Amino acid sequence: MYTPDGVVSKSHRFTLEHLRDLGLPVFVVCATSNPDLVPQELTRYCDALYWKGLSGYDFSGYTLALREISRSSPGADVFVMNDSVFGPFSDLREVIAKAPWDLTGFTSSNQLTNHIQSYAFILRNVDRTRMAKLSTVFFPYFAISNPNAVVRVQETRLARVAARHMTVGAAWYADYNEVIDPTLVRPLELLDAGFPFLKRSLIGKHKSFINTDTVRSRLELLGHPTEDLLEERPAHKP
Repeated sequence: MYTPDGVVSKSHRFTLEHLRDLGLPVFVVCATSNPDLVPQELTRYCDALYWKGLSGYDFSGYTLALREISRSSPGADVFVMNDSVFGPFSDLREVIAKAPWDLTGFTSSNQLTNHIQSYAFILRNVDRTRMAKLSTVFFPYFAISNPNAVVRVQETRLARVAARHMTVGAAWYADYNEVIDPTLVRPLELLDAGFPFLKRSLIGKHKSFINTDTVRSRLELLGHPTEDLLEERPAHKP
């Protein structure tokens, strides 16, 4: 969760309430400018709550959580998501249970190279050995704050590095020559096909892909609050 000012949005509450109501153990990594700003409200929703600073993009938060799980709950199957998406809008328990690969992405693309899009994924059997094999993606000692570097060094390498040690796949694949990004170009079609998210950027920096009123209408149909939606995410997210 990226909450630089310590404010929990209604979108955050929707996500956390949904995960809590599914009975899933919830681990929140909350990024604020200092630990005192971590909202105490979050303790109502999660089983583990960790603070991180504002530097570093999503992979720094992923690394913190996965490494802690590998030590405290070795062998766990972990569903990972960041707050660049609205949702989930479906029961993920069956999705997690039936994930066919050790590393299962929701969407993948061949933009730059074949890769799993990292806004959400499922990683099975998280233990110290698995994290050691992924240490060239989930860096244990430093974080990257440049978005292009994160894409090239971490996101686009995740599936390739993982495939040396485990099975890897994704539910939906898009050829970049035909569909730049399936979550942006075909968001409603993906929802209709069972995809459990909508990208937040569809009402922000990528709103040119689809009418924002259409996105808001679908969110309302899905029971998601729309009155406080921010049009742009901050420059640095965890």
